Amino acid sequence: MLLLVASTAALAQTPAPPKAATADPTGTQPAGETGPSDGTMEAAVRVDVVEVRVTHRALDPEQFPMQVQMPGTAVMLRLRVDDRDSTRSILGLDAAGSRITGVTDSGGNSLLARKPGGGAGVSPLRTSPDPLVFRPETDLAGNRRAAVVQVVTDKVPATDSTSLHITGSITLNTALGTTAEAAPAAPLQPRGIALPGRAISIASVDTHADPTLDPTLDPTLDPALAPSPLDLTAPTTTADPGVTPATDAADTTVRFELDPATASALAEVRFLDASGGPLDASQIGRLDASRQVQLTYHVQAAPDAVATFEFQFWQEVQQVRVPLDVTLTLGGVTSR
Repeated sequence: MLLLVASTAALAQTPAPPKAATADPTGTQPAGETGPSDGTMEAAVRVDVVEVRVTHRALDPEQFPMQVQMPGTAVMLRLRVDDRDSTRSILGLDAAGSRITGVTDSGGNSLLARKPGGGAGVSPLRTSPDPLVFRPETDLAGNRRAAVVQVVTDKVPATDSTSLHITGSITLNTALGTTAEAAPAAPLQPRGIALPGRAISIASVDTHADPTLDPTLDPTLDPALAPSPLDLTAPTTTADPGVTPATDAADTTVRFELDPATASALAEVRFLDASGGPLDASQIGRLDASRQVQLTYHVQAAPDAVATFEFQFWQEVQQVRVPLDVTLTLGGVTSR
């Protein structure tokens, strides 16, 4: 029999913990606000059940190559900072400080116990037996006010189950705002950047002219197709008034090297021209190693541009513990 499970965002129920509000009928769990004794704190973070997926059997991969779900249960939870805590940002999940202590169905059957011979990697969502899955590249909201995690197990609830109960705690790394540290203006070239207590340098700078703006720079581009300076029908672009355009056609790649401590504290890098105006720049890559982190940016700047960098660093970094005690109902139908 196949159990079809719908989203249960509005069906989550939470027993009222000490000093916390009663269960929220909208399907959210309010975290407590008393600090535990291990140095973490419990801030105003709410938990929503976003999705529940129960897969009873895997499909034949030869017939359904795009359907890679393996048998098991996955519950997606959204953790969002309460509006009252307006300055807090979520930096990521502290996996070592997070733990799922129980996943049971309404019949009292534990879904955490692994199937015989299951081994690591049986679920495409993870490569270890840890039931808590968090991928910072996809699971962190752009405004850092929310994150999603998944509780994944290899077992499924009994077919007559009506609910699931999840217990444990999740520890988030958070910060209360940022502080700016600026580097002195200098030409875009490899150099060290002197910031007290920070280890950061420009490892490389590569500047490439944009051939689309000058057909003579690209032998494969027919000069006859280039717009004439007197051609009033030629396409035009409107510059962003808040961004300083490059004086020459150039696309520059800047690669920074940082130590892991500096990289973990870094929130944003802003590129500024010699007069302090913003340059058009975007991050295009990140490479993490045990002793070094590389950040790569594209910036529109002249080959000999003088620029400075404004580094935004997280301040008042804190660990926030979010207790989990969530009961969600299973809604759906069975097929014979």
